[in-house]
Amino acid sequence: MRTHQVLAFFVAAVVRLHGQDLYRVCEKYKNIPIPHADRPTAAQATELATCTSSDLYYGVHVPPDPVRARQCAYLEMDGGTKPDQLIFLGRDLPRSLGSAILIMIYANGRGVSRNFDLTLRFACESGAGGEMAIVPRLEELQAQNWQGSDFDLCSEPGILATTDCRLLAARMKESASRDKLNAIVSKWSASDKSEFAKVEITVEEFFASRTYVECDMLSANYNRYAVEVYAELVDGLASALARFEEGAMPRITHTDAVNADVELNRVYAVAIKQRRERDRKSPRGWPRNYENELRKTERLWLAYLVSWLSFAHQKYPGVNEDSWRGWLIQERIAQMRLQM
Repeated sequence: MRTHQVLAFFVAAVVRLHGQDLYRVCEKYKNIPIPHADRPTAAQATELATCTSSDLYYGVHVPPDPVRARQCAYLEMDGGTKPDQLIFLGRDLPRSLGSAILIMIYANGRGVSRNFDLTLRFACESGAGGEMAIVPRLEELQAQNWQGSDFDLCSEPGILATTDCRLLAARMKESASRDKLNAIVSKWSASDKSEFAKVEITVEEFFASRTYVECDMLSANYNRYAVEVYAELVDGLASALARFEEGAMPRITHTDAVNADVELNRVYAVAIKQRRERDRKSPRGWPRNYENELRKTERLWLAYLVSWLSFAHQKYPGVNEDSWRGWLIQERIAQMRLQM
């Protein structure tokens, strides 16, 4: 079966869920009015010029705010926002989910009066293959006079793209990890905070480079995978600090630390060879040099290692340098093996 035939079959299946012709069903919702007061004012639109509705709705790096999420979602649908660029990924993230956020806000009655008719209008406007497939479920909730507040499109199979939900989950994980990290650091002395601030500079540079350079940029799902890797790195650091604060320190002998360093050099040499071969096979004029990028990432990791040793010497004087070196080297080996 040809690709266009498969697509046509899929679309036909989507718009006839439960024996209904969704296009016919959606006719009664297309003229449902949008309350003027629900849209952002000109001043609010200016304030929200770089907003991301999903961040405001789920509380990613900011407290959850369904009112501002609604206002932002309307702007996204009108094409009136330009989200801040995530520089380390070299592109804008995440994808605008304005209509999906409005569907959940009006279905749950979060920060606004519950309005299933308006929810259904936005679901219908998304088109076949998107949130439109949720129409039968929304009509079912409406008929039940559902009064809950936990309706989520990511919990409804096959509605939002899996990658969109993975992206959201990763960003939420990173946000929670940063909250955990900040809570730990907030209890430290001014001197310890100052020393850790130096670590944060080097760790952010390393995390960004690892995410950008060492993940598969040629994959169609690069953005999503990169965000997941970045979230894992931040969570790993926060979790490690939590363990150290509880007294669960790394204990590694000098011999084991030396052996780990030897293994890291071996793994690094293999990775360099692989990158060099990739460069050799790249088309003429290809803008990237994979070998040089990996070397840059390794230099950033070494800067992170040095800053951590200085911080740990002050903050955790009872742990020797071999233990810290061994711990970080073992983590780096595991990271590099994942890309080989």
